[in-house]
Amino acid sequence: CGLVVTASGVAQTAEPREPGGTILSGFVGGAHASSASGPAAGLAVGWELTPRIAVDGQGRWFGAPTGETTFAASLTARYSLGVFDTASPYVSAGVGMFQATFDRGWKAAPAFYRDRVDNDDATGRRVFRDVLWSVGAGADLIVSTHMAVRPDVSLLIVTTLREARVVPVYGLHLAYYFVPRDRAH
Repeated sequence: CGLVVTASGVAQTAEPREPGGTILSGFVGGAHASSASGPAAGLAVGWELTPRIAVDGQGRWFGAPTGETTFAASLTARYSLGVFDTASPYVSAGVGMFQATFDRGWKAAPAFYRDRVDNDDATGRRVFRDVLWSVGAGADLIVSTHMAVRPDVSLLIVTTLREARVVPVYGLHLAYYFVPRDRAH
């Protein structure tokens, strides 16, 4: 006759927070989107799919010299590398459209655009709409159950069939989470 003794233990974990919810954010920063560095600003609306994965639709406007305007629109996925009490570092990747408009006679336009304009027609304006790919990194710094500050650095890779141009973008998002976030999640 034998005696069997078993022991079981249950690890106690924090209740996971509810995923899902709309995120609205504003962006201010800088970029080298044109012939010179300048200010950048934008808006994004997103959806948190899980505590680690979110998808954002972003629009960014870039300050440019006279005779030039630039804009980027993209759909970007963010993946949190860790979900900590007050900060969550993340990486991001996305795809979208980059639009640059130049006066055709403007000599300071980057060669990426200038080389695509027929030299015989130096008047009027020229609009370029190119595919962009983005990669980036940053951190969600949670300041309250609904607010986060998100420093971010991204590279927008603007492409044609033959060429690519990298546009560095850096700045700060102020994000509002409609579904409350626990500081300890």
